[in-house]
Parts: sequence; structure tokens; C-alpha cells
Amino acid sequence: MDDNGQLMCYVLSEPWAATVETAFSRSKPSFRPISCSQPSFFTMTTYKLYYFDGRGRAELCRILLAYGNIEYEDVRVSSEEWTKLKPTMPMGQLPVLERDGDMLCKSPVIARFLADTISLNGTTPWEKAKASMLVQGTYDLMDDLLPVMKSMVVVDNKSYEEAWKEFYKNSLKPFLKQYRKFLAHSKSGWLIGRSLTYADIAVAETLSLVTECYNTAALYMFQDLEFFMKRVFDFPVIKQYIANRPKALF
Repeated sequence: MDDNGQLMCYVLSEPWAATVETAFSRSKPSFRPISCSQPSFFTMTTYKLYYFDGRGRAELCRILLAYGNIEYEDVRVSSEEWTKLKPTMPMGQLPVLERDGDMLCKSPVIARFLADTISLNGTTPWEKAKASMLVQGTYDLMDDLLPVMKSMVVVDNKSYEEAWKEFYKNSLKPFLKQYRKFLAHSKSGWLIGRSLTYADIAVAETLSLVTECYNTAALYMFQDLEFFMKRVFDFPVIKQYIANRPKALF
């Protein structure tokens, strides 16, 4: 640091055969100053996650924030609040992640950003692409789950039994069969590579959501996937988050 309090960095202007101690004992002109930016250690990035008061399409993002020990404001939006808030949101939908005032929407995009931020998104471009594919599949399943959710809360809608039967046959069962194959093909116990990625968390959370909120017997024929779900949720930080998260209807 110079007399004005500026941080300076020096690089050797010629190779030295002597030791570092000898080099530094030589004259000061033997070094040339270069400008360096002094990092700020006091700038805190602030996050807000906007979603309805449920797990749904935002829960993967909440788990990733917890896994990365990222502090954030969990904004739970009521139906009345959403009417006023919707015009202010990019693309008029939830969830939305706000980072220092800037907003990001589309749940798979938010999840991928968080996974990259906490290094939980594979190690190669191919692994990252496959993780994104598997995560997108979980959100597609949530879209198919909507009629079942409506049958549980909307009067004069399709009965729950009919809606669940249709969902299980046309969506859930094919999903479970395919993801069982993905897991078996990896031969590592994880969906991508040899360690946990956000794709594993996405699938585990989706299986948990279906069994806890819609049908406790959903995985009756898929004990291997139930074991996989429990393995993911056994990570201490994830286990702690799940133990403390509020109960949800969807």
C-alpha cells in the first residue's frame, strides 16, 4: 500500500535466480507497479423468492437456497396480493427470484441459476444439459398434476379419484418408469455423474410432493425411487430444511 493508502501489486521485471528473500532485498526499482482493484468485502447480495403459499414450482429453488446457505426473503403471495403484484412481475407469473432488485422468472431457469451458483449442476456442459433435461421433466409432471390439485379444491370439478387415476396412468407411472431407467443407467446412485446435483433434488422433491400432498401410495410399485428420495433428503442441510418447512397443501 502506498503513502496515499492505495493497494499496489508488484511483479518482477526480470527473472531472479536468487531466493525470494534476496529478490525483495534488492532495490525497489527492480519492481514495477500495476494497478489492482481492491475487492469489496462488504457488499451483500440480497435475494427474494416470490411464490404462493405452497411448495409447487418454487420448492426446488427453496431447497437449493437452503443447501447453499443463501439468505433470502421467502415472500408468500396470497391470491389477493397476486392480483396487484402480477403486473409488476416479468411475464406475469410466479415463481420469481429477485436479486438486488433485478428479477428472474421461469422455475427451471431460476433453479439452474441457483445450481450453478452453488456448484450443484454437473461438471461438464453435457452433464449440465442432462441435468436441465431431467429437471424440466419434473416441471412437466407438475403441469400434469394440476387437474388432481383442482379436483381437491374446486367444487363441481372432476372427482379426485377420476383425476388421480388419469394422472397416474398417463403421467406419473410413465415418469417413474423412465426415471428409474435414468437412475439405473448412471450406476452411481445419482442421476448425473458420481455426486449429488440439483436434478437429484428436483426428482426427490417431486416424488415427495406427490406422496405427501396427493397420494401416499404413489410409490408403492417403485420402492427403489422411494429409497433414492430418502437418500437425497438424508443430506444434513436438506434434512434440516425439510424438518422445519411449513406444511403445504400443494
